[in-house]
Amino acid sequence: MRRMHVSSELSLEGKLFVQFITLILVSYINKKMQDNNIYRKYTMAKLLKKLNSIERFEKPGFKMRLGEILKEQKKIYISLV
Repeated sequence: MRRMHVSSELSLEGKLFVQFITLILVSYINKKMQDNNIYRKYTMAKLLKKLNSIERFEKPGFKMRLGEILKEQKKIYISLV
């Protein structure tokens, strides 16, 4: 976590909460990567970058749509479940 530039205690608590949730998610991904031997092919940063390229589109009054999901990305998601 980097330096906290906040103007109130409430902002600090919000940032700490987000950091805590992030830590839980990263710990879960790390465990799944170890269990499924994903570290052989990806580092944590490379895996997150690979999944970050999926786009989501929303427009008021319409259903949410996802951009193209590659086979490799599907395999990653399945192995993380």
